[in-house]
Amino acid sequence: MQVQTVTMPVQETKPSSGDHSLAFRNAMSHLAAAVNIVTTDGPGGMAGFAATAVCSVSDNPPTMLVCINRASSAHPSVIKNRVVCINTLTSEHQTLSALFGGK
Repeated sequence: MQVQTVTMPVQETKPSSGDHSLAFRNAMSHLAAAVNIVTTDGPGGMAGFAATAVCSVSDNPPTMLVCINRASSAHPSVIKNRVVCINTLTSEHQTLSALFGGK
């Protein structure tokens, strides 16, 4: 079982080096129509949700777009923590996806 993980701050970042850009582009190539588990941890608490509304915006600086419904139970934690970890799942992870798929 293999999970691709990308962790990024939820704020503007400085441009990264070419090495990070290549790794970022390679990771983003796995996102098309993928199910992702988006998690957060920090002062706002731990939370997570399943998302298909995830896409790469730029590789320099590495920037992602993650859409979360304001009614989601994870929304307050994501906003307060200002950091998320995006885990791209494979078809082998259907059980894991179901755990995070509820509201």
